[in-house]
Amino acid sequence: MIVLTMHDNGMIARVRGIGKRASERLQLFAGAGQIMREEVLPKVFMSGGGDHRWQRPVLRNGPAMLDTMRLASSIAYEATPSRLSVFTSVPYAGVHNRKAGSYYTHRPTSKKYIAVPNPATLTPAEFRGARPRDFSDAFFLEKGPQGCGIYRRHEKQLELLFWLKKNVKIPARPFLYWTADALHRIGLSWKTYILTGRFWGGATSAPITAGVPDVGNKGGRP
Repeated sequence: MIVLTMHDNGMIARVRGIGKRASERLQLFAGAGQIMREEVLPKVFMSGGGDHRWQRPVLRNGPAMLDTMRLASSIAYEATPSRLSVFTSVPYAGVHNRKAGSYYTHRPTSKKYIAVPNPATLTPAEFRGARPRDFSDAFFLEKGPQGCGIYRRHEKQLELLFWLKKNVKIPARPFLYWTADALHRIGLSWKTYILTGRFWGGATSAPITAGVPDVGNKGGRP
């Protein structure tokens, strides 16, 4: 699990200064959590990184981090009178949510190689969920025409299904952080609530907790 918190910092001091009662502080943090989960973080995913532009996928077309929507759909928050926690329990979230510009080197733990699917020869469903063992006509070539990998014969030619790598470098794609947009929206929301007793849209309260920290892998790759 990775967690983003508002705790013992300038934001907390501000809340204690304007929220006279614990119930007020609780609602301020709940409102901030709602903004992060429903407005800010979806924008980070859809825009490709928000304040930190993500490296686009190398092996396939389309945006990063949205192939199965598992991570983007697995954001939850929990508010108390003293802090707000925004979090996800997706196992690989920490691999992506690292310092911008850094890389994580992934190495196999129980096998010799990591199988990297080839989008040029696999269908979208196969790319997301298939494994080398799923292809009965496939075979291993250490020195194949496109390098070490899993191949099959197709129309008298060798077709690469999976590259086999001893390690893979995954670029950082930070998503769980306080964006400039988030802090601006939260500040306006708090001001509105303190002055009127209502959040944007007219609601007088926000859920104390919301979201599912891991919606699960629905038959595809992460």
